Amino acid sequence: VKSTPEPLLWNINASLHKHIRDAARTFDRNHSKLQAKRTVDFTLSEHTMTRYLETLQPILDSNSYDHTRQLIATFMAPEGVGVTLQNLLIQRRVEYENWAYNWWLDDMYLNCKLPLPININPGMVFPPKAFIELSSIAQLAARLVLLTLEHKDILNTNRLPVEKTGGKDPQPMCMAQYHRVLRSYRRPGLVKDSLVDIDTEEGRQRPHVLVAWKNQFFIMRLTYGENATRYTEEELTSQFMKILESQPSQVNPVGIDEIN
Repeated sequence: VKSTPEPLLWNINASLHKHIRDAARTFDRNHSKLQAKRTVDFTLSEHTMTRYLETLQPILDSNSYDHTRQLIATFMAPEGVGVTLQNLLIQRRVEYENWAYNWWLDDMYLNCKLPLPININPGMVFPPKAFIELSSIAQLAARLVLLTLEHKDILNTNRLPVEKTGGKDPQPMCMAQYHRVLRSYRRPGLVKDSLVDIDTEEGRQRPHVLVAWKNQFFIMRLTYGENATRYTEEELTSQFMKILESQPSQVNPVGIDEIN
């Protein structure tokens, strides 16, 4: 008998930001394992600035174009900010596995104080479906959990195909975010949040899910026994039914809004 789960410069700045974002997502394969590219280039060379001016020329009047060209000349002077910035980035590339990633993560996510749903982490909505009985809800939940576990198995064994950029010379993209979705925790902070990796061997062998139902939270184990045998869809459906049929506690209910 299985146990019952327990409750549980205008355009230069924009261009730099784009380079950082793109570089943060560029990865290579190394011995069948994805590794961050140490040679991600961030060049502020004359060639780069020339291409930048060529991009601006069709959309700027002559005065604005000349002004921008003067700004770039100052920026790229031997003692200018551009050379200093390039040297700092080269040094950072040596020190970090991916020089752009931490900046991108902080700027796009951890420094943002807006509510996460909608603004940062939009949820996915399934097609509308009318449920007549609770058992149908329990069965769908069980099936979703098992499919998620199958996806996690693919991630754990590095079998997820590597996505690539478009264009004539496709480059491999960073796949690390797929792993973080199911193994990391965003810890709130007063100034900046932090990303905590909670992936452990025990967690892989004995996974669980949190179930929110009528202002109560339950921990549902997904395996049982010494061999960590995975529950079947029918068994998980039965576990979900126990939660759906439980009476909500009147003591200290916790709404989902309180943990977002």
